[in-house]
Amino acid sequence: MNYAVKWEWNRHCDQSAGQKVKSGAPISSLSPYCPQLFAELTCSLQIGLQSADPAVAGGVGRTFDREDFRRKVMLLNDSGATFGFDLIYGLPDDTLARFREGLNFALSLYPNHLDIFPLAVLPGTAVGNKAASIGLQHLPEPPYTLQQSPSFPLADMAVARRLGAASDIFYSRGKAVAWFNGVARGLKLQPVELLEHFGDWLLAKQGRQCDEAEFDDAAIWQLQRAFLTQLFTERKLQKLLPAALDCVDYHYAYGVALMAVPPIPPDDEQLLQLDLLKMKLVRASSLTLLPFHYEILDILESGEPDLPWIAKHLKQSGSWAAIYPAHGEVCTESLIRPYYRLLEGLDGKQPSGQVAAKLKVPADDALELLQFALAEGMVTGW
Repeated sequence: MNYAVKWEWNRHCDQSAGQKVKSGAPISSLSPYCPQLFAELTCSLQIGLQSADPAVAGGVGRTFDREDFRRKVMLLNDSGATFGFDLIYGLPDDTLARFREGLNFALSLYPNHLDIFPLAVLPGTAVGNKAASIGLQHLPEPPYTLQQSPSFPLADMAVARRLGAASDIFYSRGKAVAWFNGVARGLKLQPVELLEHFGDWLLAKQGRQCDEAEFDDAAIWQLQRAFLTQLFTERKLQKLLPAALDCVDYHYAYGVALMAVPPIPPDDEQLLQLDLLKMKLVRASSLTLLPFHYEILDILESGEPDLPWIAKHLKQSGSWAAIYPAHGEVCTESLIRPYYRLLEGLDGKQPSGQVAAKLKVPADDALELLQFALAEGMVTGW
């Protein structure tokens, strides 16, 4: 069979390091050039939100206008800037309920990462000077961490700590910004509830409180998949699970490609001189090959995942994708299955022509694919 008639160069390229979704927020009085300047820098903007509760913020001498904050953060989202929030639990008059609600607010703004930590009652600060009089119990030596307070008892501090760890693992390290809120809506959960479910699940699975440093990125990806599979099943929402897993899988691969260093490809003249079918080519370490339930380009073009809409309007036709860095972008090639298997079979141990022959891929078609793959940095060994 001549597979060439089925071949299409279906590509999605994304220069956004943050994997953001567009918010559609109106432009406020803040100059739009400021967020755009941040977006053009290779850096992450860290915002000291601390508390999203105006009363708690006021207790430590800060003013906080939620709608003004939301409007300006959405300008960062619209520009594609990478940013994160610092959140503190245990501030004077803070409670677990207020902290949960503030975390929910923070997650609704699509930060790339969250840094969540307990109050440090530092000597000489305004909070430190009145700590004893308002009942803040803390470590007497550095880092002076709050142990409990009248409004935030020991048991609630433990719950907040587990929420912080769940956020570190599932959201920040799990590169979940692009799909987290959409998946939460599909599960009919508030964002903070989704993290709580994950924290409880991980505690039951591991038998103890875990830290994000215990897991590498691939392990966190598998934790996300296992947890969501169980949660969607328990809530009798299995029909939405394939779309959710496609989003999780894609953004894991995106994150791998974003951090990878691609091989240096041959130039056009060198490429034409290579007998690729006789060479023992090998997949580049920067390339991730993944199968998907849906056509992955349709998922990406639909924007922030609306799981019920995807399940209703898109067909689970399956797709096979190559995700890799090239030309300063993260590129996604949607392949027909024989070509996917050809790239998958390039292990550097046998000539690529032999791999193609075993898969019954015609030599001319295999050569066309290999030339493109080598030029794009998907494969190496030349």
